[in-house]
Amino acid sequence: MLAARIQSGSLVIDPSYPDPVPEPGTALVRVQRALITETDVAVARGEIPHTGVLGQAFAGVVERVIGADPRGLAGRLVVASPDLPDPASELARRGLGAHDPGRSVLGIRGTDGGLAGLVAVPTGVLVPVPEPIDADRAVFALPLARALHAAQIVRIPGKTYVTVLGDNLRALLAAQVLARLNASVRLLGTMPDRLERCARWDVRHRHRDEAGHWGDQDVVIDTVRDGDTFRVACGMARPRGTILLLGETPASDDHATCDLAPVIERELTVVGARCGSLGEGVEMLRSGSVDLDGLITKRFRLADAERAIRAAADPATIAVIVDADR
Repeated sequence: MLAARIQSGSLVIDPSYPDPVPEPGTALVRVQRALITETDVAVARGEIPHTGVLGQAFAGVVERVIGADPRGLAGRLVVASPDLPDPASELARRGLGAHDPGRSVLGIRGTDGGLAGLVAVPTGVLVPVPEPIDADRAVFALPLARALHAAQIVRIPGKTYVTVLGDNLRALLAAQVLARLNASVRLLGTMPDRLERCARWDVRHRHRDEAGHWGDQDVVIDTVRDGDTFRVACGMARPRGTILLLGETPASDDHATCDLAPVIERELTVVGARCGSLGEGVEMLRSGSVDLDGLITKRFRLADAERAIRAAADPATIAVIVDADR
């Protein structure tokens, strides 16, 4: 089969990668669409070591289930949670399997991902996608689940004042999710086209350089996570406010040189958000409460996955999709 994989630290588009051999308790999924994520870009750059197929966020149709299929997954469009913990581990039993240090992770740690024609996935991490949601929309379930998780971590009560820093897909989804939780949300970015989207969603928006640092925001969500945006977040958060770092991969090394004095002086809470309930992400897709129109800015065939990853690394793009079935 055709697959985008890492071999000896380099990205290779392999037309003859072996088909996966599913084991009992797994499903063989025919991939239709894959969303190039921040993690995929980091793996392709060699920033995260991996050997095998990339791809964390994908949607496909289950060709067959090995063993019992009580949920009737065969023939269904599904998405998959990338974290694959041992169900018997202590953290998994506590509902924290995504933090199990011994877990496998699709497309990054010990397991092939979805930038291929086929992928074998444990049935327990698959979530069926209800009709009429198609694969183009289903691939947004994972980043949407992460945006919802961020909102749940900070516990938005009433008209909480929230600032989202960034122009990327994480920022655009988080701003929409939080605005629907009755928060007073504004997005601060630098790209005019992203600010225009916020206007369409009735989300307040300004250029980042035009916003004052009044120390009056209850929550500041930093989706860029470099030293500069962290300093901006510290200046905007109210005393005893919260700064949330939202992302998939470790933050920039610039954080190591950040001045933490404001965190101490203002007694700020700094938290991270990476995971999320994929089922809740699918449910939000079903509800139609988040506008995804126009977020796909570039599309590529699987054979052009290398170009897709380069495009995804460009801040001018929002979401890059790979059509794995074309």
